[in-house]
Amino acid sequence: MKDLIPTSAKCTGRGKTLTEVCFGQIPPLVGMSIQKLINVDRFTALAYVIEGKLYGTSVLAMKPGQSDPSTELLESFAYIVAISLRRDRDEQV
Repeated sequence: MKDLIPTSAKCTGRGKTLTEVCFGQIPPLVGMSIQKLINVDRFTALAYVIEGKLYGTSVLAMKPGQSDPSTELLESFAYIVAISLRRDRDEQV
């Protein structure tokens, strides 16, 4: 089972801005506005990948003073979500 852990979950993107963790897909002004509106100071991005296939992504936002989730927790979460998304997609086919 360990070999199915999404490769990208081991390299979760962490950054100070939403634009940074979304690889520039969200314009800086929009990202700063969202960040200010929800009062967060950093982000973690996850990609749900199994066997090289992307099943989805998520961005976690952390408030000032809130601790970051551990890498182990993120890897486990990403694995469970990726398996669930893959199963759901397979059932739709």
